[in-house]
Amino acid sequence: MAAVLFDTLKSANKLKASGVSEEQANATIEVMKQALEAKDIATRQDIKEFEIKIESTKSETIKWVAGLMIMQVGVFIAVTKIFSS
Repeated sequence: MAAVLFDTLKSANKLKASGVSEEQANATIEVMKQALEAKDIATRQDIKEFEIKIESTKSETIKWVAGLMIMQVGVFIAVTKIFSS
């Protein structure tokens, strides 16, 4: 992810000029700075890869469920034939 340039002093001064106290302006700027420096933010590529994994997992789950349903029907028919004789 590309680095974002953020002028903290200029932003703090704008907040102060608009009537925000110095303490609140500094706290706000610090929070914004931390948010911009966060390393664990998902990118569009991360989200796309996650969606692909979900689709793959979904199709595998459907295959397993279908296979188990067929197996259950087979077991049910076998048990019915054994006990109906």
